[in-house]
Amino acid sequence: VDLWLADIVEQHTAGVPVEGSELQPHAEQESQPSDNRKKVTVNLPTRSKKTLVICISGFRSDALPFGKFPNIIASVQSGKYSFNAKVGSPVAGACWASTLSGYREQRHGIHSNNFCKKEMQTPTMLHALQVKGYSTAVVSSWRQFNRLVEGDTDLSMTYTCDEKVTKTVNQLLTDQSCPDAIFVYLSAPELAGQENGFVPTCTKYINELEATDRRIGAVLNQVKVRENEDWLVVITSDYNRTPKLTSHTSDPATSFMVIMNQSVDPSEIVPPPRTIDIAATVLNFFEQYRECSRLDGRPLPLNEDEDMMAEMRRQEGQMIKIPSTSHGPHRSPSPKSP
Repeated sequence: VDLWLADIVEQHTAGVPVEGSELQPHAEQESQPSDNRKKVTVNLPTRSKKTLVICISGFRSDALPFGKFPNIIASVQSGKYSFNAKVGSPVAGACWASTLSGYREQRHGIHSNNFCKKEMQTPTMLHALQVKGYSTAVVSSWRQFNRLVEGDTDLSMTYTCDEKVTKTVNQLLTDQSCPDAIFVYLSAPELAGQENGFVPTCTKYINELEATDRRIGAVLNQVKVRENEDWLVVITSDYNRTPKLTSHTSDPATSFMVIMNQSVDPSEIVPPPRTIDIAATVLNFFEQYRECSRLDGRPLPLNEDEDMMAEMRRQEGQMIKIPSTSHGPHRSPSPKSP
């Protein structure tokens, strides 16, 4: 992977990220800000630790050699990364439910893209953060992504295109009372792939991936300005798509993942992480050890010291199981599978 990455990096020229072009409107209508929006912009408690989770639908990591992706490549070089992250299901709804909750599909109960919140049988990491007093925001271009976290976030907004999503996220990041946890969902690669095929050599598909890279760069630039805060940034996709009208193959059970933080030791994540590890990693970053102990996922250590501390906590039994009653309105998840 390192040799392959080195070849890609060599192909990319350094430059300042620019804003992407406007996308074609999404089929669904934009939502209005939730009633709790003032909680995000007025008198919110601020914490030194903050997180940004960028979720990209339909971004095939094996398309990186076919375009210019300076921001994703720079993120890989400066963070923990994997191009073989394991996903539990090749269904977007199920995959994102696992990402947001930290539970396997069999436990969270979402198996398709057509679902309502009451079908979610486990809490999300946003719920855990909200209970502890952290402010959260979800900005996306797919309504179903927001449905996964209904009632778990202070601000939830859905737009018709990724350009508007990026603009709103940048506004949040320039606000003095920026939310403690921001979750972003970008759908342009998925829409481009559905229309033109998820083919790395398809110009229209690659163009949208490059536009997504520019949007990510614009958001990351805003994070860098907030240098007095400790940011955990996660960038991930759901699952690799099978291309149309091509013999090129890609493992649909894998995706890519990048984790960045000021204390991270840049390197490939070995063994490959799982999408369910993201929620545990975020909760662990916010020192919610008891909360993340009940998840199917496990925190990914950012450096060798964290790896040692995690092992010590396991040995000392500090990661205590939470009784099922702590799930509040959510149904208790079924026992973990072996």
